[in-house]
Amino acid sequence: MQDRFFIFILSLIFSVGSVKAESFIFPSSRTDALGGTVVLSTPTPSEQLLSGTPLEQTEKLSVDFGYTRQYDLKELDIIYSAVSYRMQNFSLAAGFSQTGEPDLYTQKNMRLAVLYSKSFYTIGNFITGEFHDFNKRYNSVNQISYGLSVQVRHKDFIFSSVLENLNRPSLTENSPKANRILTFYGELPGLKKYKTTLTFSTQADDENKYGIGESVKISQVGTLMFGFSTTPVEFGGGMKLKWKDNSVIYNASYHPVLGLTHTISFLLMILHN
Repeated sequence: MQDRFFIFILSLIFSVGSVKAESFIFPSSRTDALGGTVVLSTPTPSEQLLSGTPLEQTEKLSVDFGYTRQYDLKELDIIYSAVSYRMQNFSLAAGFSQTGEPDLYTQKNMRLAVLYSKSFYTIGNFITGEFHDFNKRYNSVNQISYGLSVQVRHKDFIFSSVLENLNRPSLTENSPKANRILTFYGELPGLKKYKTTLTFSTQADDENKYGIGESVKISQVGTLMFGFSTTPVEFGGGMKLKWKDNSVIYNASYHPVLGLTHTISFLLMILHN
């Protein structure tokens, strides 16, 4: 069973170069529920690492962390944590995630972001490290990639664009170079209790990816979320429960072939401006 698992992982990594990279996927508290989209008006630290969105002006230090069970396979479990700090016009964010079992195989991702906001726009720079370890059964492999983002905020919409893999890294000398990936995120605030979020991702030699999400505030403490995405086709849903400045979030997504993915996460607002 372990040998089959290693063969599967190796084939996945090396046959498509960085796992047929879509947009950079850092696990986060709400994206699975919202069809891969991001709530740009009130981002968590992990969502900042995806979309290049600064913290709200009233926020100074925020932390979120969570656990994901992918397709009911413990070998693909994910743990993650992310932290963000805002200082005047700058937001600094960092995150770490780990997939797999240390005795078999692990993939670790580390992501750093520096965001600068002025007036109605924000620009961002990203460094992402991807590390694959096979517990001494095979040689470890890794790669470092760079990205840029631009965001525009308006009273009627928020729009972000993120360009990943500017340097086109590869895990080994002989593996394919990762494609540059352009991802757009959008939010239409709508009414006070409703938010519609959108995403579109494109890269060379692969299908475009689309996603749409909806957040509905049902009370002072509860928000419902649901969404849909393509490539692959997945449906998502979840709930956020807020207590004072902190939140617990549960979300799930359903793949018609692979089944359910569950995520439980916690968001802590530590300091305010």
